[in-house]
Amino acid sequence: MTAEAVERSFRTPATAALEWATRVFRVLGADHTTAQDAALALVAADLAGHPSHGVRLVTTYAHQADSGELLPEARPAIVRQDAHSTVIAGRRGLGAGAMRLTVRNATEQARRHGAATVLLTDHGHLGRLGLYVAQLSAAGMVGVLSSGYGLLPEEAVVAPVGGVDRVFDTNPWAFGFPAEGGDIIIDMSSAAISYNAVRALGLAGVPIPGHVAQDRHGQPCTDPDSVLATGSLLPAGGAVGYGLALAACGLAALAGGPPASAPLESIAGTFLLALDVTRYRPLAQYRRHLGAAAAAVRAGTPAKPGSPVRTPGSRGVLVRSPREVSGTIELSESTFRELEDTCHRMRLPAFPESR
Repeated sequence: MTAEAVERSFRTPATAALEWATRVFRVLGADHTTAQDAALALVAADLAGHPSHGVRLVTTYAHQADSGELLPEARPAIVRQDAHSTVIAGRRGLGAGAMRLTVRNATEQARRHGAATVLLTDHGHLGRLGLYVAQLSAAGMVGVLSSGYGLLPEEAVVAPVGGVDRVFDTNPWAFGFPAEGGDIIIDMSSAAISYNAVRALGLAGVPIPGHVAQDRHGQPCTDPDSVLATGSLLPAGGAVGYGLALAACGLAALAGGPPASAPLESIAGTFLLALDVTRYRPLAQYRRHLGAAAAAVRAGTPAKPGSPVRTPGSRGVLVRSPREVSGTIELSESTFRELEDTCHRMRLPAFPESR
């Protein structure tokens, strides 16, 4: 593939993409609210500058639904709850729909008690975790969210430090803090690169950056297809990412055992902590304080002239709800063609016109 073809892209109105993805998930069996939740998660990722977790994943979700791996019609349910903690079963449904219940429950419980933890199990792909902690920060909450998978064969893609076997998923973390001048939203993978980013590079015919993946012999590898087939991704920052991956598993394991069909030692689940800022300080005071700190960071001298210092989450457009969606999203040619092909072959609503 030529460099010109790799760089070619299409732009689509974000509202059109949101409406289209909602229709697709409705056709796949989801109720309207759940379908819109899933569509918002993907469009919000594109607007935030994370296309690896954007509308391109409609193809993945559609194929998972077709195979029975994902059940779009399923609704999450609370299976255990007390004053400060809740366990929710996702029932293999769309992850964004399950997270709506998770975030709502955490917010309500934290309002009553100052803090709340929610564990979510047996759910579909969640998308970009930053969306959910941003929803909490908008409600005056500090949010801590992690998704931990370990020794689950169908999810494992990351090797531990010093190993070549796939042990973890990318086990991401997200943190949200209310702040003047823009909430601070930290969203990061414990792996050096996300699985979906590698898959997107493979579709575009672009090599993986060096030192983030290895082949099955533990040698550096930049070929996306080879890494996804038999290699592994590396933890971010070596021991740092390895520790974060293990920590995500430690929190996920609080929910109990692995899925019924999985090995006994495997771990799978998502952990959310919500803290009501008003139980510690007046919210306006906290937002001013953290906003001033963030502004001081941004005012620092950049290492490269013309490249200002940024705070996490400030590169793209932060979207928390469907009514905030506006502007356009950019799709690579390979993503655009894949979506068109999926819609045609699976008889799904046609992707909106792009330019």
